[in-house]
Formats: sequence, C-alpha cells, structure tokens
Amino acid sequence: MQWKPVDADTSTVTVTVAPGSTVSSTLPSSSVNVWVVLSSFVTVTSVGPDTVIVSGSNANPAIVMVVPPPLEPVSAVVPVAPPVVSVVPPPSSSLLHAATTSESTKSPATSRTHLAFLILHLRRRTSGHPSPRARKTLGPMTAEVFGRLLLYFARMPTSADKTQWRDLYHEVVLTGLCTGCTACIVACPFHVLGYEDDEPVQLQEDGPDACVHGDRGCSLCTLACPRFREWESEIDQLLFGQTRKPEDVIGLYQDIVLARATMPEALMQGQDGGVVSALLIWGLRTGEIDGALTSKLSDEREWDAEPTVVTDAEGVLATAGSRYTYSANPLALIKAAELGLSKVALVGMSCQASVTGSMTARRVNKWAKKINWTFGLLCSKSFTYDGLMIEIAQNRLGLELDDLVRVNVKGQLLFYTKDGEEVTYSLKQAHEFTRPGCLRCPDFAAEHADISFGGLGQSDGWTLTIIRTDKGRDLWDRAVADGVVEWRPGSEDPAAISLMSKLAAKSRSRWGETPWGSPGEMPEPASEST
Repeated sequence: MQWKPVDADTSTVTVTVAPGSTVSSTLPSSSVNVWVVLSSFVTVTSVGPDTVIVSGSNANPAIVMVVPPPLEPVSAVVPVAPPVVSVVPPPSSSLLHAATTSESTKSPATSRTHLAFLILHLRRRTSGHPSPRARKTLGPMTAEVFGRLLLYFARMPTSADKTQWRDLYHEVVLTGLCTGCTACIVACPFHVLGYEDDEPVQLQEDGPDACVHGDRGCSLCTLACPRFREWESEIDQLLFGQTRKPEDVIGLYQDIVLARATMPEALMQGQDGGVVSALLIWGLRTGEIDGALTSKLSDEREWDAEPTVVTDAEGVLATAGSRYTYSANPLALIKAAELGLSKVALVGMSCQASVTGSMTARRVNKWAKKINWTFGLLCSKSFTYDGLMIEIAQNRLGLELDDLVRVNVKGQLLFYTKDGEEVTYSLKQAHEFTRPGCLRCPDFAAEHADISFGGLGQSDGWTLTIIRTDKGRDLWDRAVADGVVEWRPGSEDPAAISLMSKLAAKSRSRWGETPWGSPGEMPEPASEST
C-alpha cells in the first residue's frame, strides 16, 4: 500500500481496507495504528505534529492511536481476519492512554469494549460537551478535544437530510417562514439561487421550485436554512445540550448583564453602550477574528442598509449603529471568503444569529467553520425601506434623509437630525410597514448567538447583554479582564429584563402551526395565556 505524502494541518490520506483490518504506516509527523471497526473505507487526516483524525464510511468511526515515531518506517498493510483486533496500548504519555486502560483493572484494552467507551463518553452527546465520566477519565482538555473530533466524524442525522430546494421553497419561502437571511444562497455551491425582495429565488429556467442539482442529491440550501423543519431544537441541542422549555421565553443563557464600552470612540459611534463595536475591535486587535460581517449604509439609497465586511477598527466604527431596514449580513460571507478571511464574527439580527448554528448542526462546514463569533441583536421587526425612509421619514415627518444622523427604537421610532433635533413616530402606526419576512419570526432575543445585545436598558448608555454559549462566556470574561467593557448585574434593571421577556413572548406567538410543528418547545399560544 502506497501512502500519499501528508502535510500537517491540511492533507488527507485515503485508503481502502477490509473490515476489521489494521493499517500501520509512517507519516511525516507521526506513526499511527488505525483500528477500523465495521467500516470498509477510512480517511486519515493529519491535523498536527502528533495527531491524526480517522473517520469511517458509516456511522461507526474508526479510532486512532497516537504513538511516538518508530526508529524505522513501516509501510505494510497487514490484513487481520478476526473482527476484534488486539490493540497495543500507547505509552503513558499518550493522550489516549487513559481511554485504552480499564478503569477497574488498569490493564490495556484488548477488545471493542473501550471503543464503545470512547464513542459513548467522548461523543459530545450533541450538547457540545463530553460526558462527566470522560472528563474524569481523560481529563477535561483531552476529553473536549477528542469529543469534538468524534462529533465531527460521527454525524448525527438531521431533519434536513435528503431534502432539496423544492422542499425549502414550498415549506419555508411560500409559507412566509423565510426571513431572507441568505444562508441558503451562501451555501449553494452551484450559484443558482439569487436574492430578490428579501427572498431567495431560483435562477434556473425550469421553474421557481425546480433545481437540477437538488434532483441529483444536493441539499446544502436546506441544511443551511435556520427556519427549515426542526431547526430550533437541532441548534439548541448543539449549543446547549437541551431544547428550550416553554418557560425559557428568552431562550437558554448563562447570564444577563448591563454593559458599556470603555473606549470613548465605541461609545460615541456605537449604539447604546457601544459594546458590540468594542468587542469587535478587541477581537481584531488580538487576532481572534480577522473580520466582521455587519451592515453599512448603502451607497445607492440614502439610509438603506447592505451587508459588508470590515477588517479594522476604522471599519468597525464606520459601520457602528443600528439600521432598521433589513441587511442580510450572512451574505457577506461570500466576500469574506474572497478576501481569504477564515475566522470572522457574524453580527446580525436574531434570525441571522441562528445561521451559524444551523450550518454547524447540519455540517455545512465550508461556511460554518469561517464564523468564530456570533453576535445577535435583539429584534422584533425591521421595516421596508419605502415604508420607513420614504413614507414615514420624508412624507409624514417631513425629514430630509441627508439631515439624519441616527435612527433608534425605544418604545417608538426615533429620528435624530444634524442640528440635534429628536423626531418621534408611533411604533404602532409604523406596523403597517413591517417587512414581510419578519411577520412569522419567533425569535426576538437572538437565542442562538454566543452573546445577544439590545438597547432595552432603562438608563442611556448601557447595553442589555445576554451571555449564552460557553464560547460567549469565555470571550466575555476575557474582554472584561482586558478592560474592553465594564458591566453591572442585569438585576439592577428589572424593567429591561421584563420588557425583553414580554417582547420575546409576543414574537413566539407568530410562528403558528406548520407541518413540522413548533420550532423546539414553545410557550402556550398567546390566545390561551392572556
């Protein structure tokens, strides 16, 4: 058997073996024993100087034992007839030493018993974390690393498997569930989906619901969609290890705080407390992100919003602040890829904050892996451009668009002009101009973001901040330690939290009945609870 050269981090070596066979080979970075169980095809990927990843062709992943390089290279393929293969235990310095040693006897594992242990306890149980037993046996860091590897290769089935554009068109677009987030357009590898009137459209000439690539098995558009079938429960399981309960009106989270930036520039340019801008600038400076997907004011229509990519502090500050017409920020992923960016922050409204989770849960990996942080903005609705900026601002309020400097929503529409004037308009009267894609959105609180942000605080200059995921908790704690933001407990502003819960419950009542039921677990319908 001839092995292809392997470069650490990127290369993949493919080899076909009989079920139960053991393959040994010398790679440039390490020597590995591959234990293949019930699999006739295996892929070996070198991901570091001492580690390779192994996956099988079916749901039973192979396990790799990492050992020090031998004195002489070994390149033979040795078939082994019995399905149970004796495994030579790695040395005590190996990461897998504990996993291949019996807890009760402390003796080397010699059967598939310990393969079962690895799969059952290292597997992150769709929650994002290994079991407590795995953490105790292997140590927390080792368990986490191998748990992520096993989850990556042992893909769990999803409700979007074996579906295609025709299903997405009839179940999401035609029913009004589509928010226009553009995840499907980004994920389409054949570039046959366009974007018109805040909705995806088929560019081929065979009909609005026809896709020749879907007929041939492509399902990437449905896999990416954060409104397709059981989207919410699948993302909840991925991020939190459980689905939301009816009482989790604002979604699952770890903490709620009131925060503001310590940078004067972020406070001046940003919305409310300038926290999102401060975190993005910090992330770019430290190298944790190499760009941010956000929105900017359009060059073609005054005060319209459009997606963009920023890569420095100046760009972050130039695009700071909220716009209340819709910008499909995930669409900027395409531009980010063209720029060679690989770890961006996605800043988007609640519907867009679910894009990272849907792509990750359903393994649209080409795009999911490019998003390192997901920041969600609390959002009850956005407005059509013609309704907000032409009919309300110009026709009803008599404002000139080039005189505006900021637009905000705090119980009513607020327009601020260059001369310092604040002009208000009733939100209730503005409802007729709600963008159609918002009418059935059930998520006010950006429930699938790493951190969610909103301007509901009852005191100016503070951002209501909801820390949700483990990643969000980690980056928040480090940002606080670095002096990027300051905070105080959310309990100091109970009115803001109460208002968030009220608005979230109202949004939940929008979803209604679908052939696939509710998105996760819902509160009681509004008609029965009020």
